[in-house]
Amino acid sequence: MVQSRVFRYYASDDSFQTLHIPEPEYVREVQVCLAFARDYDGINSTKGKYIPYWDTEKVTPEVITNFKERYEVSALAVNVLVSIGNNNNQFPFNIDAGISRDAWITEAIRSLTGIVRDYHLDGIDVNYEGFGSGQQGNFVHCIGEVIKKLKQDGVITVASIAPNADTNDNHYFPLYQRYPGLFDSVVFQCFKGFTPEHHHEVDSLKNKILAIANTYNQIKDFLVGYSAIREDWAKVSPSLFFLAISDLLRNPIIKGISIKVLVTPSPPFPQPGSLNCCIWPPPVLMYHSKTSS
Repeated sequence: MVQSRVFRYYASDDSFQTLHIPEPEYVREVQVCLAFARDYDGINSTKGKYIPYWDTEKVTPEVITNFKERYEVSALAVNVLVSIGNNNNQFPFNIDAGISRDAWITEAIRSLTGIVRDYHLDGIDVNYEGFGSGQQGNFVHCIGEVIKKLKQDGVITVASIAPNADTNDNHYFPLYQRYPGLFDSVVFQCFKGFTPEHHHEVDSLKNKILAIANTYNQIKDFLVGYSAIREDWAKVSPSLFFLAISDLLRNPIIKGISIKVLVTPSPPFPQPGSLNCCIWPPPVLMYHSKTSS
């Protein structure tokens, strides 16, 4: 029996248009996340006004529409999301001291509704890696209320969170617990906040990922995320990731993989479109889809 998978691609430009999309037999859904929309208006004000920080000259509403229309006649589901958050500790989640929670929530709903409708998007991905001091409670409450309202109003149909080992316990898992059933998928960014055990790197990484996956038992899809950014390889190298994911995709709890491509990747990482590198999604995703039962 074929167990088709989910493939997610984080992009800050229009590189997702060159993705090799496998047949629906192997991949049932492709998700593109535009990274990022940020609650920063250029003067360090954080009052809920989200603004696109991706390449808006290359990624236009027309590009999104045309990309999705390419697959309308196929059985492949294609969803495009806006990823709200930050890369590393720049632009952390923070609510200005002079604004109330309710006011921040109202402005975030307004600004995100505009982005979703202007760009013909399907959902929102929550992808903060940094947080202001004392913001844990604000993050859980405000993000949860924003996503809940956007779903209730039909503005979005899908929502996800993207924790790593550093941010999961204090921020993302409490968000998931407080709002059960609100999020459709979790993308565990395995390259951040975790150092695999020496001499047991593959097993150590697999065990960590499975331990996190097992706590999110009400999530439809649990994906394992990696990065094409060289600075993200300090603790989990590309070879270690591929060795681990090759085994993990045999486990039915792991529904797919994600790759973050926010800058031009540097060799030796497999680059989309390169004749000398793997294609994305990588063949390992399709192999395990075909052989899983």
